Amino acid sequence: YQLVFLGTGLLRPSHSAIVRILTRPDVSITADPTLIDRGDTTTISGVASDEGTPIAGATVKLLARRVGHHHVTVVGSGTTADDGSVSFTASPRVSTVYRLHLIASTGVRGALSPAARVSVRIPTSLSIRGRMTPTEFVVSGVLLGGGHPLAHRPIILWAQAPGSPDWTDAGTATTNRNGLVKFHEAPAPGTGYRLAYAGGPRFSPSSSGTVVS
Repeated sequence: YQLVFLGTGLLRPSHSAIVRILTRPDVSITADPTLIDRGDTTTISGVASDEGTPIAGATVKLLARRVGHHHVTVVGSGTTADDGSVSFTASPRVSTVYRLHLIASTGVRGALSPAARVSVRIPTSLSIRGRMTPTEFVVSGVLLGGGHPLAHRPIILWAQAPGSPDWTDAGTATTNRNGLVKFHEAPAPGTGYRLAYAGGPRFSPSSSGTVVS
């Protein structure tokens, strides 16, 4: 850019020095899936381009930062393909924010992608216990998430009739503040029962073992 004064009848023309503004390449990023259970994997991918032209053969670093933290680490390195694309497979243990860093090289300026978040659900466990009383069969269990009781969570009771391969939905109840849930079933000797938690945005699904009345 340059500023130019065309002058007037009393003032001579003049102009400024030239300032060049260099643009950085574009680096896109996507994560698929964006919600995983601990131990699962996600694919972080992106495309590097300069004014619509793919940048091939460039080095790209995968940067990672735990959600809620500021420390950034390099967790992968790759090279862009002919179409400018690059991808990484990641298996974070906690919710993580990723970015792609295009490394500067001859004829290529460095650039940083926007952020892509991958949320990791906390593992859960669901115990089960069966107890026969004179009038009913009580099925109970405790739901834990990250080692702590999970309150106010819906739990499904599945039942299997003797000799049947099928499990049927026998009802839903909610855990109390201690993560405890109970079902009171009519006596049905030989019927199998198990508990299931469907999970949610923060906690992974889980299911219990089986008890038989």
